[in-house]
Amino acid sequence: ATKSTWISVEYRLGPEHKFPIWLDDSVNVVRHIVANKVNYGGTTLTKIGVAGDSGGATIAASVCLTLKDSVEFQILIYGSFDLSNSGVVTTSDAEFNDDPFLSRSAQVKWVCSNAFIDPEAGVNLPPTLFIVAEIDPARDDSYAYHKKLQEVGVKSELHSIKGVVHTFFSLPGVFRQACSEAVDVMRIFMETNLNI
Repeated sequence: ATKSTWISVEYRLGPEHKFPIWLDDSVNVVRHIVANKVNYGGTTLTKIGVAGDSGGATIAASVCLTLKDSVEFQILIYGSFDLSNSGVVTTSDAEFNDDPFLSRSAQVKWVCSNAFIDPEAGVNLPPTLFIVAEIDPARDDSYAYHKKLQEVGVKSELHSIKGVVHTFFSLPGVFRQACSEAVDVMRIFMETNLNI
């Protein structure tokens, strides 16, 4: 649908492999792909981007911040981007705090002990697409990061998928319409911003 090649990265995960191992794994793969894109069916003009959902979106954003000059777009699907553990409760955190399946306070505390993303370092980042699940305690993180990127001049788009939970994109058999909508949004984003 996006007229592109997608490569899935299997990076080492915590808690066995703490930060920065999973980031290093991801950065090294992206560096390899950039240096060898012709071997993966691309050309010297092929644009390289990163994408991920949930924790993968957080890692994709971190890779993009690390490799600003190598990554030409990013697609971030319902990620968590404020890992400062500042204690600030967003509207979406409060909305889903009492739901045992959607509360993320313990998750954020765990992630905060293993990673840090500085959204102020957003200058020179590539075009970014956020895909947000409506029923998601991390929803406001995407809106806030999207706004910060726009404030520093990064071209950023945000699309909210109504009526779906945080993990919808990994369940295409259950959320067929929502996944189709997300793929269409990605296709349009890539066609518009990357001339694909």
